[in-house]
Order: sequence, then C-alpha cells, then structure tokens
Amino acid sequence: MCSTSLFVDGAARSALLLQARKGDRESLAKLILPYAPCLYLGALRLTRNPADAEDVRQDAFLKAMTRLEQFAGTPGENRDDLHAWVSRIAANASIDVIRKRRDGKLCATSCSIRRRKLPRGWGFRRWRCGSGSSERAGDSGKS
Repeated sequence: MCSTSLFVDGAARSALLLQARKGDRESLAKLILPYAPCLYLGALRLTRNPADAEDVRQDAFLKAMTRLEQFAGTPGENRDDLHAWVSRIAANASIDVIRKRRDGKLCATSCSIRRRKLPRGWGFRRWRCGSGSSERAGDSGKS
C-alpha cells in the first residue's frame, strides 16, 4: 500500500483545503501531489499500461483541481477523505480508458501492429488492441 502521509498536521491540512477552495492552486498542489505515486500505481494496476496510467494520473489531478467545489469531505487526523476522493477519480478515469480501448476508440502505446510473415493460407489477421494477440479472420476453430 502506498504511503500518503503528509508532513502537515490535521489543522494545517484543513487550512490548506480552505485556501485551495478559495482558488489557491499551490495549496491544492501541496495537498494532492503526495498522492501521485499511489494514483499512478493504482491506474497501472487497472490499465496495465504505463502511458495510460500516467495519463490517468494527470487527468485525476486536473479533475481534482477543476472540481474541488464538489469535494464534500474534510481531511481529518485519522482519515483522509481527499485521498479517497482523488483515488476514486483516478479509478473512474482508468475504467474509462479500459472502455475506450475495448470499444476500439483508443489503442494503447504498447499495442503495436507488427508486420510478420504469415503462414501460407492465413490471409489477413485481425489484431486486438490491448491484448497483443491476434486471431485469424474467418477462423472456424479448426486446427
């Protein structure tokens, strides 16, 4: 599990959150930037692609910055609602990336189509994005 410990106490975190809600982006950065490694690792676990995980992390930060007024919790001593909120944003963004990839709207950078010499009679191959595997077009399951 990632460590999201901040080097400020609960009162200072509450003050930073109040300043961030007033529009101070530096205060918001002090609050959410320590979550960056956890957000990246969580997105990487879901998307299984480093480039997509980085995009998800950046998207989560942007959404947190632009939608801070939607955050209802307050970070306390023992629990960090802000971390849970930003993590949920990142998880939802990861799911969106997976859906786009599944629907063919996004092709991961690790999914590259390589030209190979095909066995005789195979014709064209359809490449599935994300899996890196291929299946024969018109394959009826015969060996």
